[in-house]
Amino acid sequence: MLVATIPNQERSMSRENSTLLSTTPCTSDANADLHEMVGPSMGDLQALLDSGVSVNASLRAVRLFPTGDLSFSSDFLGRNGAKCRHPCVFCHVVGPPEMGSTELLAVCGSMQDVAAPSASLRTRAELQAAAVSFADRPNDTFPIAVPSAEHRSIERCPVFDVKPRQIVPAPLHLTLGITGHALRLGIEAVVFESGAAPGA
Repeated sequence: MLVATIPNQERSMSRENSTLLSTTPCTSDANADLHEMVGPSMGDLQALLDSGVSVNASLRAVRLFPTGDLSFSSDFLGRNGAKCRHPCVFCHVVGPPEMGSTELLAVCGSMQDVAAPSASLRTRAELQAAAVSFADRPNDTFPIAVPSAEHRSIERCPVFDVKPRQIVPAPLHLTLGITGHALRLGIEAVVFESGAAPGA
């Protein structure tokens, strides 16, 4: 279900302050289906983002803050999800280090290197460029595909373009980066205290 709410009001989640944009099946959705389901609402939403809204004769900016799980974010932003080379919606960080060359890891960093912040953040312009490049069909159907260095795992037409830093929940860095280190430290503590067999 895709719902738009107005967060700067009292009871922003109440029914009168919410607009149901679409409902989606519980199965995996094709990119074209997502565009069809939310397409009629996207024109109005884009107009609000571009033009703002008048409140008591004063023009106010409108900001879009998408929220949902990683699967939702990936589908709507035209990305390949948690298993792709650049899984984060905020930056270009590489997921498992073995998915990147030495040069790529030097530029983008590895998600498992929690000590180093990503040096390369995503931008709204990337989504806009992907919308133009993949307006007719996804990247994997082109005779000559757009190189990964250009699309950074955005391989289908995004449903909308939004500033990546305005996407609200993005627990991927936590679950894929820090959790692995925390588990390893826990195992090391068990091995230190009780030996290799309990650690195994």
